[in-house]
Amino acid sequence: MHSASSDYFRIAQCHNCITVLPPGYKPPKTALVESNPDAPELEADIHVVVTIPPRIVGQPPDPDGHTEWIVLGKTKQRFLGDPARYPFQPVPKPSRGGGAYIIKSTPTTMGKGMFATRNIEMGEIIFAERPLFIRPSVFSPPSEMKKREAELSKYSREDSKRALLFEGELQLEVAVGRMDPERTEKYLGLTNAHKDDGTGPLCGIAQTNMYGCYELWDDAEPDLNENREVYAMVCDVGSRINHRLDSEFFNGF
Repeated sequence: MHSASSDYFRIAQCHNCITVLPPGYKPPKTALVESNPDAPELEADIHVVVTIPPRIVGQPPDPDGHTEWIVLGKTKQRFLGDPARYPFQPVPKPSRGGGAYIIKSTPTTMGKGMFATRNIEMGEIIFAERPLFIRPSVFSPPSEMKKREAELSKYSREDSKRALLFEGELQLEVAVGRMDPERTEKYLGLTNAHKDDGTGPLCGIAQTNMYGCYELWDDAEPDLNENREVYAMVCDVGSRINHRLDSEFFNGF
């Protein structure tokens, strides 16, 4: 469990951009539970963090990397509890053997980006990778949403936002803290365009680089008009693509 109040105040001390919390603010008791991919969840409506594919004690990391997934217990069980329908699969390889792009700094202040090095055929797989992490669109489980909304309603809109950003930062600290060092370095090397709006550093990187992951949802059938039901992911290579070009390429999960 990662639920002690000291964790929150430790973050407040470390991350200067989110030190000013609303007066009387108390962090929620609900916290992330570390979970085994193969274990059924005792509680369906709590967020757990699970590593995909699972790490094997004494073995080196998977050569294609591991993804940290913050997920509702019932959703984890639906996707991982049916290996025949959702099997672990190796990462696909580029259609033409790779070499279609290079990652380099942009000529502006936007950080690094992906640039084509040759003509790319329609439908070609340019690259494939496991996300660094996947997280829900909202930080609180559905059973806690109304309660949290009621608790935060006494604050101004700005103070409520600050509290939610604070809670999101804690969740991501847990997920990023579980990554292999190499993948942690890749995540922290992504651009953060939210350094001056009260967003913590980990959330800032996530908000700058996330893609919607519409193949994952919490309810039995997805409602793409309801953002609370879907997930978002941050990648290493994929996050270097200009997000404004998403109408010109297809990404799948």
